[in-house]
Amino acid sequence: MAVGGFDEPALTENGSPSPAVVTDAITWAERENGRRGSELRDRLDPRRIGVAGHSCGGIEALVAGADPRVRSVLSLDSGFFADGTLGYGRENLRKLHTPTLFADGGPDDVAYPNSGGNYDLVTVPAVRVTNPAAGHTGFVYGQRDGSPDPSIREEAVNVLVNWFDFTLNGNRAARGYFLGAGCGLCATPGWTVTAKNFRQE
Repeated sequence: MAVGGFDEPALTENGSPSPAVVTDAITWAERENGRRGSELRDRLDPRRIGVAGHSCGGIEALVAGADPRVRSVLSLDSGFFADGTLGYGRENLRKLHTPTLFADGGPDDVAYPNSGGNYDLVTVPAVRVTNPAAGHTGFVYGQRDGSPDPSIREEAVNVLVNWFDFTLNGNRAARGYFLGAGCGLCATPGWTVTAKNFRQE
């Protein structure tokens, strides 16, 4: 799947987190980028790798974020549990080394406490964005307050694209989508944005 100019291998298995699936995908992409005859040969930039995931996939992305090849992380409706449920505790947050975004659907999102708790603990540059109309699955299925509304999915895609454009490409307009008093997402109804550990410009 390609969104906003980014190539995204879509990993859709359900169940317990398996971060190796993400890092194995990175290894595969690197190999295909260098393999003669590959359709991906010299089309990928291995210095600009971001990982993202929803729910259990967000835990996979956070664990994979420790990989030195990863340059940006996005955790959607997710985060490590305080008690280490699903096999990964919050001590893993210390392994993050790149900018990380936590997006959640507010108090009705089962992952809301994890998203906030993880954001509070990280020491890397981080952003937390919340839209309480989304709950746990509204961003993915296009539901606002439990009713079909594809515009909230479009808003979530804009978050994803701007995040990676900012953190992987250094796009100043995308940076302004998250940072500063007049940030672009701040002006979008229903969203709240907090950020920390970024250098002032």
